[in-house]
Amino acid sequence: MLHPLVDPTKPRQGMMQAKSLVIQAIRRVELDPANDGLPPLVVIMAMVEEKSLFPLSQDEEVLLLLPPKDVWERQFLGRLPFHMPGSRPMRLDDALHWYEEHARWKALGLPVTLLTGALSPG
Repeated sequence: MLHPLVDPTKPRQGMMQAKSLVIQAIRRVELDPANDGLPPLVVIMAMVEEKSLFPLSQDEEVLLLLPPKDVWERQFLGRLPFHMPGSRPMRLDDALHWYEEHARWKALGLPVTLLTGALSPG
């Protein structure tokens, strides 16, 4: 979501803080009482820190798309070798860290709906 703001320059620090601010901005707009009755907003984000997302308001829901780890790892390793200009490709150890971080949300009892089906290309 933030890559167009920073590419094609080198990767910048503060991206996770910026994602947190984006979440706050979306909540400020979506949860304003003047917007009651409008159709729900769907926001798709990847690699979000727990502290930025939780706690949820009563009108929010988190759908966590997380296939079985072996399927996820096979899909990650099978990706085409592309990354955004100016950014570094994510390494497997970084990706595994994020997988484990998100997988533990359900174990912690955080209010997430876990979607475990494998994604198929195309």
